[in-house]
Amino acid sequence: MSAQDIADLARAGWPATTLAKRLDINPRTVAEVRDKRPRLHLDLALRMRRLHRDLISLDPARYGIHPTDSARTRGAAARRTPGDPGHSPPNDL
Repeated sequence: MSAQDIADLARAGWPATTLAKRLDINPRTVAEVRDKRPRLHLDLALRMRRLHRDLISLDPARYGIHPTDSARTRGAAARRTPGDPGHSPPNDL
């Protein structure tokens, strides 16, 4: 469930760098988890779950996240969301 938690936070506008600082991990690790990293240490999974619970209902702008960064994070999350009605993958043919 950690991948979904991180994806939810991204859709809410919380950048990976901010989440990484709060979790005391590398931002690349946050991205790997979000992109469905197959294995996580239980401790990290639990910390991510708690972070999701603590941040999901909060507005990132009220906690020092610049609105541009938040909007960029939301946009990237929307592009990563599979199965979005009306969203089709780019055709590279």
